[in-house]
Amino acid sequence: MFHAEEEKGPIMKKHGILTRVVAVAVAVVVAGALSCLVSKPAYAIQRILEVNVRIEQPRAGHRPDTSGSMSSTPSRGVRMSGVSWNPGDETFQMGKQYTASFTLKVDRDYMFVENVAVKVNGKTAKWRNYGSGTIMVEYTFDKVPGIPDDDE
Repeated sequence: MFHAEEEKGPIMKKHGILTRVVAVAVAVVVAGALSCLVSKPAYAIQRILEVNVRIEQPRAGHRPDTSGSMSSTPSRGVRMSGVSWNPGDETFQMGKQYTASFTLKVDRDYMFVENVAVKVNGKTAKWRNYGSGTIMVEYTFDKVPGIPDDDE
């Protein structure tokens, strides 16, 4: 016949239930620590599918829009730099064509999909991937019409 008392070592005989409780608690803590090492991160990378940028259309006699505005899908996770213009005229000139350039950078835990759609004023823009979640965007506007616009 099996006698539990005979199977116990000197520590179990002396401390009984307390030793069992401590052993179980240590096992739970060790198992929890090990599961943290092999489990997936608590967050998932969000993929940026499209970015829509609004830049004021060049108009003769007006200063270039150097800030623009932006929305993306998903609705956050992307930052836009200021807008630079080529040529860098102080005001837009009649008959000239201007190219707006800016960078888009994703925040931590976000990434651009490989074929991210970037649009400026609803039209497809050219972009280059600079890695590390940064792309450089260029958009060339039509030539500025030949009549100055006075409503400022």
